Amino acid sequence: MKNIGINEPCTEDFSQMAPTERGAFCLKCTKQVIDFTKMTTNEIKTTLLENSKTSLCGRMSAAQEIELNNDFQIWLKNSKKS
Repeated sequence: MKNIGINEPCTEDFSQMAPTERGAFCLKCTKQVIDFTKMTTNEIKTTLLENSKTSLCGRMSAAQEIELNNDFQIWLKNSKKS
């Protein structure tokens, strides 16, 4: 997993999207948008790993993004030692 970041944030209003089981469906880009804001860090990691070969849209808080990237940096540092 690499650092998480949003280079070009979506301009669509999440609250106006059609709700789905995992988040919402964006009619503009015709994609499922996963609502990560209700997930733990481990649930987010699992979802990202399970979908690593696909294009994924998601919604998360800035705090979640920071926590995921901190976890990644710790893992990267520890994996270089072994």
